[in-house]
Amino acid sequence: MNEYDYCRFVDGVQYGVKENNTEKPFAAVIGVNALVDFSGKKVDILSHVDGFPVTLIDKRAFSDCRHINEVVLPDTITIIEPSAFEESGIRSITIPDSVTKIGSFAFHDCKNLEKINFGNGLKYISNCAFASCNKLKEIIFPASLETLFLSAVEACEKLEHIHFDGDCFEFNDGDYMG
Repeated sequence: MNEYDYCRFVDGVQYGVKENNTEKPFAAVIGVNALVDFSGKKVDILSHVDGFPVTLIDKRAFSDCRHINEVVLPDTITIIEPSAFEESGIRSITIPDSVTKIGSFAFHDCKNLEKINFGNGLKYISNCAFASCNKLKEIIFPASLETLFLSAVEACEKLEHIHFDGDCFEFNDGDYMG
């Protein structure tokens, strides 16, 4: 995890604020309160915390949160870090246009994930990002996508259709397509 200047909970979601960042101050989602029952509830991520834009979902922020079924991401998010939602209970996710990168294992082993709506700003999907999402039947990658690791959708047992809105990627023996 990144080091933050301070952290705070808002509606059961923990945010970290990096106000002394040399580039640009920001906030991030860094976890959830284990004592809050999110069962059957939608988790709305704030777009700003204390005036700072929430720009990333940090590593393992929702990992292993099997009781969380739906997370709504604001259009301030630019990066979904590795393992951010790994083994969570989410059923569908809409990735806003602002997201440019999805890290490795970000949605790995989300057994209930059936639908992904990608925004048009996504450029990079890392290895095993959606691997072992067993209810996922179809995936449509956006035209903006430049790099896609071959393992991004491995072991998705029910995956029948993979579509690319943009130019066709060439599958090769390397670690990624792009």
